[in-house]
Amino acid sequence: QAANQQNGYILVGGQNGSWFTNSQFPRLLQISISNHSVRKLSPVDGEGTVWSGDSNGSDWLISGWGTDDQSGSPNPYLYTFNGTNALSDNVEDAAEAEWNGGDVFSISSNGSEWLLAGMGSGILQNVSSESSNHLSVDIFNGTTFIDMSSRLPRQMDGILYANAFGNNEWLIGGGYLGNGVLFSYNGTGFSDLTEQIASAIPGF
Repeated sequence: QAANQQNGYILVGGQNGSWFTNSQFPRLLQISISNHSVRKLSPVDGEGTVWSGDSNGSDWLISGWGTDDQSGSPNPYLYTFNGTNALSDNVEDAAEAEWNGGDVFSISSNGSEWLLAGMGSGILQNVSSESSNHLSVDIFNGTTFIDMSSRLPRQMDGILYANAFGNNEWLIGGGYLGNGVLFSYNGTGFSDLTEQIASAIPGF
């Protein structure tokens, strides 16, 4: 997928190799708009993929699924990039724990923070005492990672595939096996829009 153009380049990500094999590695390229030169970036040194990324106007946040073999941090990884260098990941691993084994499928920024949405596979406090797949959403400002998955109006075995920011709020949607969900987040709390969209789109 291609991320938004900024400062004379675009970022394009995906993966090499086949799913669930030793050949599956994230692929992330920085491509110059002016001369089409290509620079290979390394978002994570282990297996994985690049699902999504967005810029806050100066830095990029990239993620997907993958493990950092050197640091031993939980997957999915977080990769911040300022156009020249990767930035240090100072996030406390405990803050990301409920994502462990899951995927970040979508990232969008309001200019100062990023919202990450997808599927966690760890233990979601106040919901279950065992590891299980569940809807996950978090806010990250470059240093602080705030888990909001337990605050979602609905929780299920599913994936939040997409999110976008506009009109001072995020819209976040996804689902699984014919059960769709749609939420909005205004920076303070979530609203459940599932019934509204389900009435407008049969079979949502």
